[in-house]
Amino acid sequence: MNYSQLLSFENNIESTISLYPNPFTSQAFLKVNLAEEAEIKILVTDIAGKEMMNEVTVSSEINFGKEFSPGVYLVYVEAGGKRKVVRLVKN
Repeated sequence: MNYSQLLSFENNIESTISLYPNPFTSQAFLKVNLAEEAEIKILVTDIAGKEMMNEVTVSSEINFGKEFSPGVYLVYVEAGGKRKVVRLVKN
């Protein structure tokens, strides 16, 4: 997965992903519900495009963001052949 592919993400996995709380203060939680185990690709950038996190996992629950400064972030998720981008705010 490269950055140019991420720009074309569509919000087509609405029912299979939860990102909460939003906004968050200490850490955010990402939960992905898939029918079967699959690789989950996660990229988080700040609003300027600086990469903050890039991870590939099979874990359906991930917590992150403790080390992030307050601001706006974009969370790109690809799982089970579906893609989504979510705006996330840290207070």
